[in-house]
Amino acid sequence: MRFLSTVLLTVVALQLAGCKSPPKAAPRDPIKVIGVVSLLPDELSYQKFGITVFNNEKTTRPVGEIFNTAARAGVASALSYGERTVIQESVDAPQLIKSMMSFPGNLDRKLEQINDDLQTLITKDKLDAIIVIAQTFDPPKGINGVRVVVRAGMGYITKVEVMPHVAVIVMDKHLNRL
Repeated sequence: MRFLSTVLLTVVALQLAGCKSPPKAAPRDPIKVIGVVSLLPDELSYQKFGITVFNNEKTTRPVGEIFNTAARAGVASALSYGERTVIQESVDAPQLIKSMMSFPGNLDRKLEQINDDLQTLITKDKLDAIIVIAQTFDPPKGINGVRVVVRAGMGYITKVEVMPHVAVIVMDKHLNRL
C-alpha cells in the first residue's frame, strides 16, 4: 500500500511540475511617433466590360494626390490622440512603387524591396512605427489595385463597382509587422 501511495504521489508531483504558467512576453515600447507612407496611385483605372470582347475598354484618368491625401488624413485622424504624433512622410512614391512592383511575389516580398527606404525614414524621424498604404495586385483573383469597373449592356450600364484593393501594413521600428 505504501508503495502504491508513493507511486501515486510521484505521478501527481510530475503532473503538477509540468503545469507552470508560460513566461510573460517582454512589454513592448510604447508607440508615440508614427510615420505614414502612402503609395496609392495618382491615376484611376477604369475598365468597361461590354457584351462582347470588342466592347471592352480600359483607360486611366489622372486624379492627382486625392487618394494619398485621403489615406494620410484618415490615418492621422484615427491615430492622433493622447501623446501620439503622426508624421506624413514625404517620399518619392513613384520610385518606391516601381521598386516594389519590379519584384515578383506577394506583398510581403514586395515590401522587402523598400526596407532600406523605410528604415531610413524610421531613423531620420525617430519613428516608433510606420504605416505603409499601397495598392494590392493579384490578377488571377481579380485584384488589380484601385479601379472602377463598369459592366455595360446594349446602350446602358448595368453595374458600376469601385474596387479599392488596398493594403495597410503597420510595422514597428524594426520592420516587424504589428
